[in-house]
Amino acid sequence: MTTSESTEQFFTDLLNNQPVMYGPDPDINAEYRLRPRTDREDEALAAITDPADLAVGLSRVEAVLQSSIEMMQQISASAAAKWGDLIVGIYTKEGDFAVATSSGVNMFSATTSSVPKFIARYWADEPTVGLAEGDVFYHNDANYGGTHNPDHTLIIPLFWKGEHVAWIGAIIHEGENGAAIDQGGFSVRATTKYGEGIRIPPMKIGENYIVRRDVVNLFQNQVRDPMLWLTDVRSKLASARAVERRLHDFMAERSPELLIATMRSVLETTETEVRRRIAAWPDGVYRATHFADNTLMEERLFKLSVEMDKRGDKLTIRTKGSSPSIDRALNAQAHFTRAIVGNLFMNFLYGDLPRTAGFIAALDYDLEPGSIVTANSEQPSSLSLLTMFSLSSALHQAATKAMFAVPDVAKPMAPWYPQVPTLQYGGLTQHMQMYANVSTEMNAAGGGALHDRDGEHAAGPIFAPVSDWGEMEGREAELPLLGLWRRIPADNHGFGKFRGGASVEWAYMLYGSQMFGFGITSMGGRFPVTGGMFGGYGGSCTPLIRISLPAAWRPCGSGCSTAARA
Repeated sequence: MTTSESTEQFFTDLLNNQPVMYGPDPDINAEYRLRPRTDREDEALAAITDPADLAVGLSRVEAVLQSSIEMMQQISASAAAKWGDLIVGIYTKEGDFAVATSSGVNMFSATTSSVPKFIARYWADEPTVGLAEGDVFYHNDANYGGTHNPDHTLIIPLFWKGEHVAWIGAIIHEGENGAAIDQGGFSVRATTKYGEGIRIPPMKIGENYIVRRDVVNLFQNQVRDPMLWLTDVRSKLASARAVERRLHDFMAERSPELLIATMRSVLETTETEVRRRIAAWPDGVYRATHFADNTLMEERLFKLSVEMDKRGDKLTIRTKGSSPSIDRALNAQAHFTRAIVGNLFMNFLYGDLPRTAGFIAALDYDLEPGSIVTANSEQPSSLSLLTMFSLSSALHQAATKAMFAVPDVAKPMAPWYPQVPTLQYGGLTQHMQMYANVSTEMNAAGGGALHDRDGEHAAGPIFAPVSDWGEMEGREAELPLLGLWRRIPADNHGFGKFRGGASVEWAYMLYGSQMFGFGITSMGGRFPVTGGMFGGYGGSCTPLIRISLPAAWRPCGSGCSTAARA
């Protein structure tokens, strides 16, 4: 080939065959049904002669995953990961999230199937990337799948004797994401996606189980806490490899067919069982509406509407009438909206079933485009969880109305407290280390009242009921602050015979650094974040209060004048 022919071929490929960028795939993100069985899955299921083997297989896989997540909690740097904002799971080769840990953030199992599907479609056969045993992939951009950008996914392919049989994923909420203005992961003041910090599409960051140090250095160069990123990339990889080693042992002891059959079986049986239980609900249309009152930049009322249309074993979720998307980071993508529906079913309705993508596959969705709960990929969304938590209150109310008439099954409960009035912080610590993160007070949210008793005090967040909120001594050791108190205060409830559980009250004082700042991320100052049920009152509003001390009262030296209270 001559030089001119080579040049012509180069420009032909550039213009016709190679996209400028591999952006989010709308077809992949729109998938929520389980992918059809493959021939390999049919062969694996046919090889299982005793159905009890599938139960044994699922038990083994769940034990492996639970052991790995407990290890990851111990070795991670993220405060959220230490106390429950994480998950470990296994995906089918086709990319459906098959089994997740019972603890952690269950809705991750309903949002991250897009990631391995994207890798398989775009990178597996790409000559400059490829897919092989020992490859390490990373992702955090919610437009490609997932919840919001602070939630980071590390994923590796699982091979057995040269055959690609599954994917293994580890996901952690990272408290610092490099946003240009706001520390701590939540980009409060972002008005476009370009102000939300680092956004990583699914990409290969390592081979032969070794992460490329230059790639991690690129990530670290964009964030305030490089040690956090280095530690947690390694902790996620260590956890995924622990799962891989034990699943290799399982396949050597039993067979790869049993693992493949177990994954497919649990997906299909979960979907079937959710549909069977829904069939017991009375047919009808059940509606609920919730309002959020703040964008964290200004007071602004926006509406979240839910309609559940139940016919036979088919339940359709609609969001018609919800407010349009806005130029604030509160927008959520449609796949996150489907995941928050799955979160309701996993955590509040059918918690006895395995956490799989089968939950959202069992339902139907009619989500109005262009709304704040179906935003496009150009909208900022790092605070989408606040909108989704408000939507969860409406979903909870509608589902409770639907299940109220189901005999011997339903025990109606008002919505849990769904917001995150937690400490957000960043700066130079007393150890002379740059640090930014969010604290875990949100993990002590109050549970909703039941028809015959009060709700649980400090029960847990709606997204991770099996979590904790840490120790005061740990915060004081890591951060330049003093914990003044944290407690469940007396009379911290609303009206009614049975009341929702009281959450916690806490106060911190900055101490030991003059270059450290506090913030808080929540709603509910004007409109209750939880609604009452069947004539009951909603939760009380919690307005933001700022107290400024006169200059003469402000301490100096190693102390500081800033306190935060919620």
